[in-house]
Amino acid sequence: MTTAMATTWDLSPGVELIIDGKQWRVESCLPHLGRVTLIDDEGAQWKVTLRELIHRPNCRPSTRTRADLPAASRGRQPKTMEDLQPEQRRNVMHRMDHIREVETGFRSGDPLAALPHEPRPQYDPETTTLTQRRHAKAEELRGAAAEDPDGAKECALHQVSFRTLVRWDQSRRKCGPVGLADDRWLREASGHRISPEIREALFAVRPETLRRSKLTSKDHEFLIHQYVRETFGDDVKIPSYDTLKTVWREWFGSSGARQRYARSAAKAQQLTGNHDMKARQALNTAIFLPISPQKPFLRARASSPSFTTPGHRPYARATAMNRAAETLPWGDFFVKRFLAWAVAGISLVALFLISPIVKSADAVEASRPPCATDSFCIYASAGATAPLQSYSSGALPEQSYSTWNEKVNAVVNNTAYWACVYENFGYGGTIQAVQPGNWADLTKLGSDLDGKVSSHKLAKSKAGCFTGYERCPDGNLCIFSDVGGRGEMEKSPDNKASYETLDNRVVSVANYTNRHACFYTAWNYSGTLQVGNKTYSKYVVLRSDSTVIPDPFNKYLSSHMLVFDTDDCAPNLLPAN
Repeated sequence: MTTAMATTWDLSPGVELIIDGKQWRVESCLPHLGRVTLIDDEGAQWKVTLRELIHRPNCRPSTRTRADLPAASRGRQPKTMEDLQPEQRRNVMHRMDHIREVETGFRSGDPLAALPHEPRPQYDPETTTLTQRRHAKAEELRGAAAEDPDGAKECALHQVSFRTLVRWDQSRRKCGPVGLADDRWLREASGHRISPEIREALFAVRPETLRRSKLTSKDHEFLIHQYVRETFGDDVKIPSYDTLKTVWREWFGSSGARQRYARSAAKAQQLTGNHDMKARQALNTAIFLPISPQKPFLRARASSPSFTTPGHRPYARATAMNRAAETLPWGDFFVKRFLAWAVAGISLVALFLISPIVKSADAVEASRPPCATDSFCIYASAGATAPLQSYSSGALPEQSYSTWNEKVNAVVNNTAYWACVYENFGYGGTIQAVQPGNWADLTKLGSDLDGKVSSHKLAKSKAGCFTGYERCPDGNLCIFSDVGGRGEMEKSPDNKASYETLDNRVVSVANYTNRHACFYTAWNYSGTLQVGNKTYSKYVVLRSDSTVIPDPFNKYLSSHMLVFDTDDCAPNLLPAN
């Protein structure tokens, strides 16, 4: 019998099942008779047929005893996409696109929904094996990470090898898309079973440790033993020191923080249900008042339990003794009082200093020019009441302004994309990226783009502002006058004996043809470069590749030839007709 994810159930003795929310353990299974004997935590037996167990709707195998699950899913329900943050879900779907392209040649996994350039030659299932496609994908992701480390890290694709792709594919087949998520994105489960008595002891000892001086893990173990023995007797089995230490860290966090920080964290967790940093900061914000000296407090609180079992120190008396030990001497008291008033004074001064800044920020937001929703607007000045031009988010990018060239001094981005404005035509020159929902007064920014903007586009991320390779159509070889496919562009689907406007100006290349490109430093596929004792005759860009031309060929290319084999890139060899 199988679960929804086609996972085979194991009914060997000792395996746990969850039936109607209750935990049962398999005591014996007789498949030739079709009978299974289950036992619960209290020792009650239940004999059931395999047929009834198979068709019971609220029956599933417990993940605690499933060895086929990763550590992050053991001891709790299997991981799902709902366990991930929105950004992590997007990263999982990015990985899914790459895995589908490796397997089928299409990002969507469906030939009917193919993109214009799909399948790319290195991912065509008709001409390549799965291993070759995996190696090609690993090489592609390594190149993308080297070209744009921040963008690759943002998409969690900065460390992908051939073995990583194999592991992702196996996890995806086993668990679905969530199998591509890193286990580090999920809380690890310990696999420890804590009885109700030990759980009560842990939560009884925790508040007491917050009011004492800093305690070690051995102190925690001693207090847990004391509570259990005085409350439940000697019959309750207590886990080992290592188990108690591990569970304490998982439930309450590390014991390395100062006591006052540990108390604020516990308070925040009590109010919010998790370790919310904003809640902690709000709780840590306090008004410092004068501290009056107090005598040692030796009387136990009425709510503190008093355990008097012979051979053990009373629990409440130990609490009072620790509180008495924490009483400050007079010298420390005056130091603490002075520091409290000093911090209060600094807070007031900071408040007066920040207020003008906040008002200034409000004034800047109030001066924001008007712009329609889901639009990108350009203005002659920040105080303008109407834009020079408004572009919807679905409009084509402006590679060159005709009417408004070098007249833009402010921009408003009311779209869900990053807005990228450029100094030169074709996304060239200086760049200014504007976040979604923000605006920019170019006269006040360090990019010095006021009155110099000549083109713009919208990108899905900030990294997209620094590339323009997407302009190159499929089946063409494109050369650019700036890095990353930016600047002026010349495209050609075939050989080019001489460049028209980019002769000796080529900085980056996109080869989206089905042949390799051989670049030469002179017209008619000829020429050499002499650098020291080395002579260079050609530079090769493989098919489906895009790159920045390195030295010494950067800005020294004048012609190119398209070949099926790189051995055909001999200088002075005319292309075959």
